[in-house]
Amino acid sequence: MSKAQLKALQTAVKRRPKSDSEQQLAYLRKIVKRLKTNILAPSQAAGPSLALPVKIIAHFNLAIRGIVPTAMADSDLSHGLLSHLNRRYFESKAQVNFNCGTFSNTLTSALTITEADWPGTLGELLKQVDTGIKDRKATKYSPLSPRLKEMAGNRLAVGWAQEALADELTQVFTPEAIGQFLAQEVLANSTDCFSAQILDPACGAGHLILPAAERWLALQELDKETVVTALKSLFAEKLIGLDIEQNLLKLSGFALYLLAHDTLAQFFNASDAAGESFIDLSLPQLFLIEGTGGSLQLGGTRDASMFELIDLIDLEGARRKASELPTKYAQIIMNPPYLSTRTMDGTTASYLKRQYPDCAGDLYTAFIELAIRMLAPGGRLATIVQQSFLSIRRYRNFRMRLVEQCHITSCITLGHGSFSSRPGEKVNSALLTLKLKDNLVARLTNTLVYGQTGIEFLTSPQNLHSTNEVDALNIVRQISGNPFAFDCPKELAGLFAEHQPLNDSEGIAITNGLFTCNNKLFVCLDKEIAPNEQENYVAYDKGGGRKWYHKTNYRLRWQNDGAEIREYRKARGQSWMLPGEEFYFKPGVTYSYIGTTGFKARLLSENAVFDIASSALFSQKTDLMYLLGFLNSSLAIYLLGVLNPTVNFQVGDLRRLPFKLPSPELESSVAALVTEAVALSRYLEESRLPENNSEFDLIAEQEAEIQNKIDDCISNHYAITQSNRALISGNNWVLNSRL
Repeated sequence: MSKAQLKALQTAVKRRPKSDSEQQLAYLRKIVKRLKTNILAPSQAAGPSLALPVKIIAHFNLAIRGIVPTAMADSDLSHGLLSHLNRRYFESKAQVNFNCGTFSNTLTSALTITEADWPGTLGELLKQVDTGIKDRKATKYSPLSPRLKEMAGNRLAVGWAQEALADELTQVFTPEAIGQFLAQEVLANSTDCFSAQILDPACGAGHLILPAAERWLALQELDKETVVTALKSLFAEKLIGLDIEQNLLKLSGFALYLLAHDTLAQFFNASDAAGESFIDLSLPQLFLIEGTGGSLQLGGTRDASMFELIDLIDLEGARRKASELPTKYAQIIMNPPYLSTRTMDGTTASYLKRQYPDCAGDLYTAFIELAIRMLAPGGRLATIVQQSFLSIRRYRNFRMRLVEQCHITSCITLGHGSFSSRPGEKVNSALLTLKLKDNLVARLTNTLVYGQTGIEFLTSPQNLHSTNEVDALNIVRQISGNPFAFDCPKELAGLFAEHQPLNDSEGIAITNGLFTCNNKLFVCLDKEIAPNEQENYVAYDKGGGRKWYHKTNYRLRWQNDGAEIREYRKARGQSWMLPGEEFYFKPGVTYSYIGTTGFKARLLSENAVFDIASSALFSQKTDLMYLLGFLNSSLAIYLLGVLNPTVNFQVGDLRRLPFKLPSPELESSVAALVTEAVALSRYLEESRLPENNSEFDLIAEQEAEIQNKIDDCISNHYAITQSNRALISGNNWVLNSRL
């Protein structure tokens, strides 16, 4: 594939059109932003009650359904806004008398607009709301916007509004397609409904607990005689949600309130003689859980008496004991909070180390352990994890213990962009479904579904595969570090067992670079150094995603063998010894620590110290040019993606690459090709040719031909079959690395 074809492919991927749900969320966030600008005072943003823009979105939810809850009827602001929205935008008719009872009052009262929310007049509020939702591009006012109707009909709109206002790292809610997929994973068929006991231990605003409830209801054979009983059973017995934020629980409750209304509206209308008695349903089992670790406390103790010390608060504000909850669950569904021990408070970090020692590096891994401890035999867990969990060596033992305790029924990676509120290459997610083994299940053959797919294809089999779990785990056990690389062919996985790791080869060393603790103090550009200061600086290689060759423009202040840097590091708890210092100023091969455009290796800048972001390889025996060619080969890049399919390439990943010593002839041949590629890259850098230049295009084509020859040499050396060569050449990591 030529450079031009590769660039066209990358452009096509970047221009993937937004799905309908993504467009809907973008519209909602735009509305919330306008409302925040127009009506939200700074003091309201972080108050104990829900913010006014969230409450306004809830009123859209109610107005399109023609609901005026009793809790809001006594508020002139809420009642007036509902009447205005209904009259001006929706012209909806009440289908169900949903204005009575503890169920309605409890789940809607928190979203009532009071004078504390809006000290102005009703007229002023209506004007600001109309301004906030008006399409500013339209030539005339359009009250029947399809996006407005979609937003108002969305039961989780208040949750998305809350996320848009909160903008917190750990408060990232689950997209609709993911929620529906996970709900189907834990409730596969109607049989699962009979024994259903569904827990979301970090339910947030209901973005998973609502799809689970919807799924449970969809599997029932509902009619006018059974619908009320089913809803009561769902809320009183089948569904439990826990969280550490009261406001989010209120939003979960409101989402379930809308679900109850919409379900009842299928069978009843306001004129039904059934009256109001059936409307007062059981309150959902949504609980605030207090104490260090939140829901993690439920799995952090084996002593049943300790559950009496764990406090819960229900939706009515009453205190309950954790001992009132079930101890085992048939279904657990969750999008756990993501927070590393490096950034969490010391109390929580210490708690994790005591109670969840195998998975204490991040909150989400501790939540996985919690779920396993709370599953009933044969029970299912469907969860979102960081993609790095599937491969990172820190969790190797934890992953292998999981496969001893559980069957893996699905493992699907989504790549970046699955959470539209957190775009970027670093946000990579995976969906993992586990089934806890019991004596019967452990003997059964299990089918594992795996692959990578876009969020828009979760409901279809596109790019997904299935295999026997035993075969898949045999592949995992062959690969160094045991990543869940289920899509790695058996032949390629076998290379790890057949050949020694690169770092174990004689004369080869792969090392981290310098961590100064303060690059702003010690590092600058060459042009920033005064002529009389040049002797106090040395070349400093800081990485960068260049291929084959790059000469650094950075300089490191370096006097008396780096004494100043050593003292500075020591004062901040670092070692006096400098990482990789025995290799400073020596020729080597480096790569960028963060490979957002794939993996690209190049020669270290001459006579340079290298940064931690430019960790490097050195060789006393094998030709350095051969090693550069090996690292840039399609096979090596593919295997790096198997070891660590994230944008952060670690030194340990390179060290584990299976390395087969070349013959003298192969070593010489590849080294000669690499020397040509380095010369081309050096010429491009020094001549500064623009990319739209014909000479640049010619050189790029020459480099691509050289790369193809290197790929063939390395693949022949490892005896890679043609079918696997085709698989490797089409791999995303390989394609990105060729640009």
